[in-house]
Amino acid sequence: MEVMKDFPQEYETANVTAADGTKYQGVVLNEDAFTLQVLDTREVLHSWEKSSLKSYEKTRQSLMPAYDEKTLPEKDLQDLLAFLAASASGGAK
Repeated sequence: MEVMKDFPQEYETANVTAADGTKYQGVVLNEDAFTLQVLDTREVLHSWEKSSLKSYEKTRQSLMPAYDEKTLPEKDLQDLLAFLAASASGGAK
């Protein structure tokens, strides 16, 4: 099953390899013809001149982890959804 591909462009994943070979993955916060700013998965901001990068690509792969029933069993998921629905309607206290 293909994970959701229709998410806002500001959440596109950026894969960057810096001049020293260090790889970064995150979301692009700002980009122009010469520079790039990426917020990585640890919420650290990085800024580069594009000409100094070994590689840079954007993908439509979300950084959100895929749902895994081992991590959150179906019953717990249903309980969470019921709680959120009640909270949204003002029913939870």
